[in-house]
Amino acid sequence: MISGEASKRNPPDPNDKPEIAEMVLPINLIIPNYGPPIFRPALRDFQIKVGDNTPLKFPKMIDPDWEDTPFLLFLDLGKALNFTTGSFPNFMVNPKDNSTDPGVYIITVVISDDNPNPLSSAYSFKITVDPLPPSPTIYVPQNMTRPK
Repeated sequence: MISGEASKRNPPDPNDKPEIAEMVLPINLIIPNYGPPIFRPALRDFQIKVGDNTPLKFPKMIDPDWEDTPFLLFLDLGKALNFTTGSFPNFMVNPKDNSTDPGVYIITVVISDDNPNPLSSAYSFKITVDPLPPSPTIYVPQNMTRPK
């Protein structure tokens, strides 16, 4: 609140009783947002084989505005969801089916901060699942005789 004195005459007459007025000025504080949160260390692609049971642990989220708290906004495991268990930030990736699981899977994640003017970062990385090599076939002829 701002207080002050005012007079109806210009220049004011020293014999006039001053009028007192109050004025309310709303002030909006703007909290700066210096940037979106990031993963440290950075997310990286990785490669596994069918039958591997591999941990997928998302790294720490860091926000340049130290007072903001980064949080997960969106996570899409795509078709890798078929062989992934757990919850953010800790998962286990365990492809088991050699006929359907091999391939390249794109994982998308978006993190945001809790600033009144939020900023977000979107990331994608790949999980490559390699098939198991085919089992060797051993052929044994039917009419084979043993040497004496």
